[in-house]
Amino acid sequence: MALVQLYCELPGIVGGSLRTSRKYADELLKISPVDGHLAQGYIEEYDKEYRAAEKCYKKAIEIGGSLTTYKNWPHFMRKRLKSISRL
Repeated sequence: MALVQLYCELPGIVGGSLRTSRKYADELLKISPVDGHLAQGYIEEYDKEYRAAEKCYKKAIEIGGSLTTYKNWPHFMRKRLKSISRL
């Protein structure tokens, strides 16, 4: 997950890209489906693709059902509600 976040947030001039982040998230999905879906959700949220992020987070909750999966949900919803209220 750390590499996914790093490549999302690094400027392109030093190697950051959503494409690279997605590649690492896909690899993580093969190793750990829960972490892979959380990583994909992070990328979609970062890219402001909120519906796709919501699907990824819900899939992680469905598969994992642990505290780790649930803790991302309120954070995501708060950010989503803030973005909606700005419209």
